[in-house]
Amino acid sequence: MDHGPILAQAKYQILPDAYLPQITDDLFRLGAELLAKIIPDWLGGKITPQTQDHSRASFTKKFSWTDGRIDWKQSTEKIYNQIRAFNPEPGAWTTWNRKVLKILKASLSPQGRTLDLEEVQPEGKKPMPFQDFLRGSGQKEIIFE
Repeated sequence: MDHGPILAQAKYQILPDAYLPQITDDLFRLGAELLAKIIPDWLGGKITPQTQDHSRASFTKKFSWTDGRIDWKQSTEKIYNQIRAFNPEPGAWTTWNRKVLKILKASLSPQGRTLDLEEVQPEGKKPMPFQDFLRGSGQKEIIFE
C-alpha cells in the first residue's frame, strides 16, 4: 500500500468494536500529529530516512460492492470484522427475500460466538434498528440467503 523511506512511525491499536470511520479519523489525526512533530526535524536535516522492510509489507486491493456480500458460512468473528471494515463503503450486505439488506452495525458476544445485528438498511428504505426490521418482517427468525 505504501512505499518509500520511513521518516517516522507510530503504533495504533484497533479497538475490537471500532468501525472504519472511527479508525480512519483516528489515523488521520495520528498522521497529522506525527507530521507536525517531525517536519521541523526533517527540514533541519535531523531525520535520516529508513528503508522499509518490504518483506513485512501487506498488500490489498480496492474493494467493490461485490466484496461486501456476507458469506454466512464464515466464522462469526470474520463476518463481524467484515461489517466493521466495509461500512460505510462499499457496504456489508446480504440478501433476504431476493432483496439487498445492508448490515450497518452489529456486535459480537463476549464469547465471540454470537453476532447480534443492530442496524440494517433494507433495499430502497432508510436505516433502521434490526429489531424493527424483524418485527416488520412478521417472522421471529430471519434466514439470510
